[in-house]
Formats: sequence, structure tokens, C-alpha cells
Amino acid sequence: MRVESRFDPEAVSPTGAKGLMQFTSGTWKEVSRALGLEKKCPFDPAAAIRAGAYYLARQLRAFDGMLVEALSAYNGGPGYTRRALAAAGGDVWDFLRFQPRDEPREYVERVLWAYAVYKRLYR
Repeated sequence: MRVESRFDPEAVSPTGAKGLMQFTSGTWKEVSRALGLEKKCPFDPAAAIRAGAYYLARQLRAFDGMLVEALSAYNGGPGYTRRALAAAGGDVWDFLRFQPRDEPREYVERVLWAYAVYKRLYR
């Protein structure tokens, strides 16, 4: 939430992603249906947190627990992440250095930085 919206439940990105967890319309529709949250919206903090946790857990399962890949998939989509990884020969370092878009790499860096800071603050 820190990286996605800076904890603003009313946040809207330039690309139209909404709420604390910055869901696009299509992803929100899919995830809210899976969780029975169809009557909620991504601006509802409780629904957004539940949906974000679910979606990140789904990406972690899809990428065999590999955090960098799962974070990239949360941000740029699993299809993009799989294609970029394949183009890098499956090497996560090359994936991070040479992907065609800067945003997923920068997003992963910001999330890992925030994770390290919070881990240190709340140990």
C-alpha cells in the first residue's frame, strides 16, 4: 500500500488504477468476483486490502514463491512478467536489468526497499 497508493484509499493513478492497492478495472472485476466482493469497490479499504493480499498470494503461487517475479506480476501483470523473464532467458538479474519497461523494475525496487525499512522498524 505504501508503494501503490501511499496509503490513500481514494488514489487514482494516471493509468486509472484505483484505491489503496491500485487495481485496474479488469483485475478488480476478476479478483472481487473470486472473493465475493462484487458489491464493493476498490476504494473500500477493507475490500482493497483483502483483494490485494489475495492477488499477491496468487502471484506468489504462480511464480513458485519467487518474490521479485510475483511483485513484477502484481504491478505489470503475469503475462508481461512471463514474457520479460523468457526474453531474459529466465535469469532474474537480466530480467530486472533489461526489461522493456522501467516501471515494473522500479516498482520492485521500491517495494523491496519499503519492505526492508518496515522490517527493520517493526522487528
